[in-house]
Amino acid sequence: MESFAKNLRARIQELGLTHAEAARRCNLEVRRFHHYVIGDREPDLKTLLKIAEVLDSTADKLLRPGNAENLKHDDAARLRAKLSAATQTLDAASLRLLMILVDGVIAYSRTNAKPPASRGQTRYKGRGAT
Repeated sequence: MESFAKNLRARIQELGLTHAEAARRCNLEVRRFHHYVIGDREPDLKTLLKIAEVLDSTADKLLRPGNAENLKHDDAARLRAKLSAATQTLDAASLRLLMILVDGVIAYSRTNAKPPASRGQTRYKGRGAT
């Protein structure tokens, strides 16, 4: 199941996770997860489905040969997937705080306002910058 290992590595990299962080989010021992990543072992169906869910993917995408190249998305889709995977580890209080921030970003973007740096203003470059 070399294609699974290759696709798994690609998806983990796409989300910007370490193997240890991905294992923790999947509630698997790092050593066991590492065997999946390097292709030494194959997960059972229940574990495969859990990995796919946590990595915001599907079992089909992880298993399909040659799919590692197809897992590359545009920047917005990659960031959405990374955010989705990150929210799986948050408790209810942290999710409420995140939603407050998201609501603020949405409200800001609806005003069509541009960030200060794009209005011709310069950003602070630190002490001694010219």
